[in-house]
Amino acid sequence: MLRPFPAPDRLRCPVCDATLAAARCGRCGADLAGSAGDELWRIDADLHRLSVRRVAVVDGLRQHADPASAEATTTATPGGAVAPGWQSAFGPQPAAPPAGTWAPGAAPAPASPWTPPPYPGGRSPAAAVPGPGPDTSSLLLGLGTALLVVAALVFAAVSWSRIGAVGQGLLLVGLTGGVAFATDRSARRGLVGTAEALGVLTVVLGPLVAQAVRITADLPASDERTWSTWVSWTWWPAAIVVIGAAAVAFGRKVGVRSPQLLGVTLVQVGLPVWVLLSPASPLVMATVIALQALAVLGLPAWAERGTSQGAVWAVGGVSAGVAAALLALGGQLRA
Repeated sequence: MLRPFPAPDRLRCPVCDATLAAARCGRCGADLAGSAGDELWRIDADLHRLSVRRVAVVDGLRQHADPASAEATTTATPGGAVAPGWQSAFGPQPAAPPAGTWAPGAAPAPASPWTPPPYPGGRSPAAAVPGPGPDTSSLLLGLGTALLVVAALVFAAVSWSRIGAVGQGLLLVGLTGGVAFATDRSARRGLVGTAEALGVLTVVLGPLVAQAVRITADLPASDERTWSTWVSWTWWPAAIVVIGAAAVAFGRKVGVRSPQLLGVTLVQVGLPVWVLLSPASPLVMATVIALQALAVLGLPAWAERGTSQGAVWAVGGVSAGVAAALLALGGQLRA
């Protein structure tokens, strides 16, 4: 009987199948916290999905097979029991052929070339296998995450003034910590979609925590952006960078990709936001943003492969566009 590849279990090491107590396996020493570990989990998940599909296809083929030919494919031992063969993710390996029959390395018996019959409908079996795509559970997780974000925003808009500053900060910090803990537990149990959705929610709660800290610390707020009031307009760019760095560290710790992608984006957005809010001239703004864009586009290798390069290139391209617009604006003002 065919057996599918086992589903990945975040509580067990995918290399040696030992119980995991941390990101590094205590038996084989494999470090599963980085992008290589994430890729291994995804490969195992793909193998499980494909092997389950293969078992279903093989079972369907066997239902239409000739009973005599199906019986001839079973090799029995001298005692009458079926030889176990090699039990793998794709079923038992055929036993060695009896003595006197053809074996690999011997001259094959002459036979007419065999061609497979045409597949019904003109499609190949590979085309009939459904490719990967968003399933119902992924769509529901995305919708649930969006609803949680909307609920948090509504709560902040309606009930924020009824709670003291200290209560606001404690409530948001506790909520963020609870969502982060749920992200870690979901990742350890192999619930990849749930962990990714909760990771996004954890990062989204970061600006709310930053606003609570700003109110609790009673930082000055000024609509006039001058160098003497730099604290008022520097707070949010600095908070964006801190939130981004914390998101990257959190994503690496729990082995979830979405916080890392958002974190890399936020870290790069901090400097352009600070420059745009500063009282500097458009020419200075364009120069600083252009230097950052060149650094991002020219040195993309600092981002770990397969983890954040898309976000790096996206933000670098946006920065280059903003720098070009500011250069044009500065030239018009000087003219």
